[in-house]
Amino acid sequence: MNSSGEFGAILTHVANCADQNKATWKEWEQGQTGLLAVFLYECTESESATDGAGAPRGSPATMTISGEIAFDPHDGTIMRLTRISRGKVDWFLHKGALWERAIMVEYLPQEIDGHSYVCPVKSVVMYPMPPYSQQDKDIEEGRTYYLPVDEFLNDVYFDQYHLFKAKAQMLPGYTPQPH
Repeated sequence: MNSSGEFGAILTHVANCADQNKATWKEWEQGQTGLLAVFLYECTESESATDGAGAPRGSPATMTISGEIAFDPHDGTIMRLTRISRGKVDWFLHKGALWERAIMVEYLPQEIDGHSYVCPVKSVVMYPMPPYSQQDKDIEEGRTYYLPVDEFLNDVYFDQYHLFKAKAQMLPGYTPQPH
């Protein structure tokens, strides 16, 4: 199972999009830890801005991005993010077909080493993709797709978090040696 973007990439992309002053109020919603403030956002991003979000080779040069951000209104903690990327591509079904990728990440407090950390606990990603071997060959040869596409669904739960830390200490009498 492949999974990516839940630990940082989606946060960066959503923040960049919402920073374009396109976030609007949606509703109050009951979450697992209490009431959540939900906002909608929408923007347009170039292909270079969406590379980290899992767009396949041959993806649109410009995509419309939309989704939701659910905050804890008491401290501003993000508890859920959704992101839907849409654009027209020339590599599957027919020229100018709509490509869409959707990701949802839920975050909850996790007890790790006696402290509470807000971590991803669930991620769902859906996207269409032509068969890889055929996609690579056709893109290299500049062909347009007329093949059926596979629908991918990653439904991942994260648990059993561990805290990784190290302790550093300067030893008395240490003198760095010149190289």
